[in-house]
Amino acid sequence: MAVAPRPWQVAPARPKKSRPLTVVRPTVQPLPSRLPEKAVPPLLQTLYLGKHVTQWVAIASVAAAMGLYAGKAYSQKTWSESFEHLLQLQEYETHLVATSAGLEEYFREQADGGGSGLVSPTPAHSLYIPQPTRVSLPEPPTVEATHPREQSPIGY
Repeated sequence: MAVAPRPWQVAPARPKKSRPLTVVRPTVQPLPSRLPEKAVPPLLQTLYLGKHVTQWVAIASVAAAMGLYAGKAYSQKTWSESFEHLLQLQEYETHLVATSAGLEEYFREQADGGGSGLVSPTPAHSLYIPQPTRVSLPEPPTVEATHPREQSPIGY
């Protein structure tokens, strides 16, 4: 019984002879990339130069505007952060003054109670420090500064 040969058992077909290659010349000629300098009229050269100058001026003005905006935004941000820090320090100062007054009142009540061993202030219980011979303090500022809470922060 005859069986058909498998694809890997068949010898590959021989390629036909190829035709010789022919060189095809393009029929379209490329355009010159630039006109010769002698052929460009002076008005066109002036317009070309003006285009380049205005292009660089526009780039420089945009860069300057962006730089000014970034500088102003950064300075306002740092000023706002510093102002918030000042307000936070003032709030801490208020809490410290209130705590100090509360502790003073507490110690006063303890001294009046008598059971704590505290005694009333008398000259015998005081500690005296000798006064320095000369103290130089800086001149106080003469310009009146407005209270920081009265100033409003600058907006963005």
